[in-house]
Amino acid sequence: MIAHPFTGRPLRLAASACVALVIASAAVAQEGTTGGCCTITSIDAEKGLVTAKERSTERTFLFTVSDRSVLASLRVGRPVYANYRTNEVSVDGKKACCAIVGAAVATTRPIAAPIVTSAEPAPIVR
Repeated sequence: MIAHPFTGRPLRLAASACVALVIASAAVAQEGTTGGCCTITSIDAEKGLVTAKERSTERTFLFTVSDRSVLASLRVGRPVYANYRTNEVSVDGKKACCAIVGAAVATTRPIAAPIVTSAEPAPIVR
């Protein structure tokens, strides 16, 4: 048993906390909240269409899900794996389940206001 360096008491509580942390980490990993290159951003269950965003580039794409049980397991925020060479998506990183059908409509980012260097108004061009 490990003893606390200052008090000399056994570190039972710390060991229990470490074990609990390891178990909790394993549960989170099994839940599917880690891994994958992309994150689901929206789901259209009626059409079987899912939108996902690649985390590194923020590129969005659409994929179809034909298996209703797979579709029911998907949630917004869940990571998925995309293979752009084969146009396939995997929910577990091992087996492809879905087909990428295209890029999602691009979102626009706000454009910064122009920097004004003089107090005079700009001329009107007609």
